[in-house]
Amino acid sequence: MPTSANEQLIHAYLEIVATDDYENFGTFLTDDCTFSLMPSGHTFSGRQDIMAFVELAGGNRLTTTLL
Repeated sequence: MPTSANEQLIHAYLEIVATDDYENFGTFLTDDCTFSLMPSGHTFSGRQDIMAFVELAGGNRLTTTLL
């Protein structure tokens, strides 16, 4: 059973995804985190590298959606 704090994090994450609010995705990241893409296995390290990827990928997604 999720705790109240976990439920708040889950709801915050789902809101970011639902609204394509990629800038606020960084609130979940720390400077020592890693993010791996599957199945390619490409790994991004640290908040700055991950956010650069997320903003690029999210921007591409929004551009594609608008076309």
